Amino acid sequence: MLPNENWLIPDDVSDWGNLIEALYGAMPLSRRLEAALWHHEAVARHYFIDLRWSLLTTCLEALVRIRDERLTTRRGEGKYAGSLKVFLDRLFAIGRLDSELAVDEAHLREMYDRRSTVIHGLAYGGLGESDRAVYSAQERLVRGILRKALLEADFRAIFASDETVRACLPLR
Repeated sequence: MLPNENWLIPDDVSDWGNLIEALYGAMPLSRRLEAALWHHEAVARHYFIDLRWSLLTTCLEALVRIRDERLTTRRGEGKYAGSLKVFLDRLFAIGRLDSELAVDEAHLREMYDRRSTVIHGLAYGGLGESDRAVYSAQERLVRGILRKALLEADFRAIFASDETVRACLPLR
């Protein structure tokens, strides 16, 4: 974890007002963005990494997952789009939109795989420094996406509906 990563410093004060204004401003947030913000808040209220990690992943999934989404084939709709595929494809697409939010596919896969290990109880008492580094990277990604969504209307519009998510962040 980097210094000043989980607390405010004087340089953050100028942005704080803009974030609060965006959060409570006249424009309502989409249900998807509200859910992501709620899960992010829940992350901050838990101490144990196994609880935090699953909530952090749920935060990202709230932004990019479409219920009962199916992959499109030449003959029409095919099988369901799996959670991992959606996680990888759409978060990778976000990185193509903004290089500051770019995470390569291998690291996205590692985030999701380690989250699975944690929530299925397979890592109980066994998380090391490399796990913490992956977790910290995922936490930075979540904060970056939420911050950008609050401060930039065009980016926030991506998360307005299933249709905008599908159009702006297509599955590969």
